[in-house]
Amino acid sequence: MILGKIGWANRYEGLEDDRPVGEFSGLRGGSLGHEAFNFKRAPDGQYYGYFRAQHGNLNLKRIDSLSTGSTLGGVTVIWVSRPLGHSLRVVGWYRNATVFASTQTEDSPWIHDDYGGKGSYVCTAPAEGSALLPEEKREAWKLPKPVAKRMGHTNIRYPHLGSHSGERASWVGEMGDLIDRIETSNP
Repeated sequence: MILGKIGWANRYEGLEDDRPVGEFSGLRGGSLGHEAFNFKRAPDGQYYGYFRAQHGNLNLKRIDSLSTGSTLGGVTVIWVSRPLGHSLRVVGWYRNATVFASTQTEDSPWIHDDYGGKGSYVCTAPAEGSALLPEEKREAWKLPKPVAKRMGHTNIRYPHLGSHSGERASWVGEMGDLIDRIETSNP
């Protein structure tokens, strides 16, 4: 499981009237962040998710300490964001995602012309088993304060405390329980 922090939007389907807003420099400058497409179903039935990874790479060993490749499957990605002036909250998740060690870019005809038909992503997941919370329901799913505080200014929160550590951070179970509660409450 990882947490990925993204700009705040309603539908994340790449719509002109639903551009993500947030604290990230590109979003403040009016750019359409790649996360704008995180819940736009691609023709192959997948979601292609993006958050800006520090230095352009993800440390897969901090997700699974036994990881040895450039991709890692079976990961739950929890998307978190904050409306301007408010606290972080869960906006959605991907179950059974494949996460990439480096940002991927490919021709994506369903991607907005702002990117010339090229989409960047750090993970993919089947649309089935993934969920986007409606904006009006997100208020109820604020991140627990210790988890939100540890997010700080980083865009990713890993479950393992260090790249060579098998020790899992305490928030992992808490976030899993939160998603289970959301799913059983049928948002």
